[in-house]
Parts: sequence; C-alpha cells; structure tokens
Amino acid sequence: MATQPIKTRFELDGEQEYKAAVSEINASLRVLNSEMKLVSAQFATNADSVDALTARSDVLTRQILTQKEKVEALQAALKDSADRYGEADDRTKRWQTTLNNAEAELAKMEQQLQSNTEALSDASSGIDTLDGGLLDAAESGQGLGDVLDDLTGKLGINLPEGATSTLNSMVSLDGGLALLIGSFAAATAV
Repeated sequence: MATQPIKTRFELDGEQEYKAAVSEINASLRVLNSEMKLVSAQFATNADSVDALTARSDVLTRQILTQKEKVEALQAALKDSADRYGEADDRTKRWQTTLNNAEAELAKMEQQLQSNTEALSDASSGIDTLDGGLLDAAESGQGLGDVLDDLTGKLGINLPEGATSTLNSMVSLDGGLALLIGSFAAATAV
C-alpha cells in the first residue's frame, strides 16, 4: 500500500483546463478510495484495532488533502466562469453545483477523520490504562488472581468463584508477568 500522498498541481486557464484538472484529481481520489477499501478488507476482522485505525487515518488524511485541491480548482473554475459568462449562466451554475458537492464531501471526510482520531485515541488510552494498571498491581505486590479479577472485570468477564484466591496462592505477580498479561489483555480489549 502506498504511503506517499498523491499530489496534483495545476495552473488553470479556461474551462477545458479546469475540467482536465478536476478529472485528474478525481482519478487520484478513486485510487485513494480503492486504498481505503483495501485497508477495510485487510482489517475486516479487527476494524477497531490501533493498526486499523492508524491505516484508516493515513488514507483519510490523504483523501482530505486531495479533496482540498479539488475544491480549490472548482473555486477557481467558478470564479473564472462567473467573470466570463456571468453568475446566471448555466456553465457557472454547473461549476457552483460541483463545488457545493465537493465541499460537502470534504466536510464528510473531515468528520470521518475526526471520528477515527477519537476512536484511535480511545483505543490507545485503553491499552495504556490496562498496561499501567497491571504494572501498578505488580509493584504493590498484588497476586495474579487479584489482577486477573480486576482485568476481567474491566472487560466485563467474571472469574469463577474461588479462582482469585487460588491464583493468588499459586504465584505473585512480577513485572514481566504483568507486561505479558497486559499485552494479552490490551489485545483482547481492543
């Protein structure tokens, strides 16, 4: 999957040039849309993972940059058309409609990126909370049963009665085990 942003630069003069520039930008957007479909397919079973959200954020960011280029081109085309033909001309109205649609799509993309960024932040903070809580438990000398009981409680799982005390008597939790359990729990939680 390409991680380079797709760049289109244009200097426009006349309606044909505007149409060609918008067509080129649309081709770039189609490539980015197919890239988003690939990301969705690659992470279909774990769509809310940190990796999936990060990949989605990358593609969305590049889509937004490309869509902004399209909006700029359409704004220039609209201005040029209004200057040449007047605002009441059908050509100018078509450019205005296309610009409105492009701006609406840009707003939609920006909202998706904001939602994705919030989900990524939530997923990342959940991992930090679990790992930090387990390390705190290890440092305070809590037993494995106590830590697992706390952890499963956070995940909405109840340990069988007596499991906590049995696990506590078997082994105390050290830092290495806390990290191992934290990694497993974080992967499960995400």
